[in-house]
Amino acid sequence: MYGARITPGGTVLDPSGIAICAATNSQLSPGVAFDGTEYLVVWEDWRSGFADIYGARLDTSGTVIGTFPLSTQQGAQKTPALARGSGNKLLIVYSGFVDYINNNPVNANRIWGKIYPTVGIEENTRRAINDNQFLYIYPNPFRFTTRINYTLARQSHVLLRIYNVNGQLVKTLVNAKQNPGTYEMIWDGKNDLNVKVNSGVYILQIETDIGTLTRKMVFVD
Repeated sequence: MYGARITPGGTVLDPSGIAICAATNSQLSPGVAFDGTEYLVVWEDWRSGFADIYGARLDTSGTVIGTFPLSTQQGAQKTPALARGSGNKLLIVYSGFVDYINNNPVNANRIWGKIYPTVGIEENTRRAINDNQFLYIYPNPFRFTTRINYTLARQSHVLLRIYNVNGQLVKTLVNAKQNPGTYEMIWDGKNDLNVKVNSGVYILQIETDIGTLTRKMVFVD
């Protein structure tokens, strides 16, 4: 996925293009909107072998701040579109396949929507460690697995760990030096002994050379 900024007079500011996403397989049907501070780009992404909806944040200089999944629900999700609302809110809509609604067979595409930034728990799990670092958990709450995406602006030693509400370590996901870039970890609700944890609230903590961030995540068995 590539982009370029263009002035009102038609001058292309990025003639070589801005590399927004270079994941495996295809990225299709991009949409873009400006929230007054940053650009949000969304697209249909086939990195998993199925069509999901991914997004990326870019600043006004064209620098990619972070990429993250917006919808990875079961079934294909395609052709996203964006519109700006009040403040910095953006409406994202896309076509998503569903097989059942209210226990009735449908097997058809329906139109879905999300507000970005989202409200509730998901909004609380999207926070900047600083202006150039990014943390995202989706879905949250979750039942089977959840994806944890984070972006590093520079090389750093990273500790990504999960604790219970009593402060006891449950799972260490990352303990390594990592280069700048966007990373994704998947947690399946199991501890370091590969035993499934109980339903409840857990604390995700990421520590880098720049700082520490903790957010809540909810596991529902």
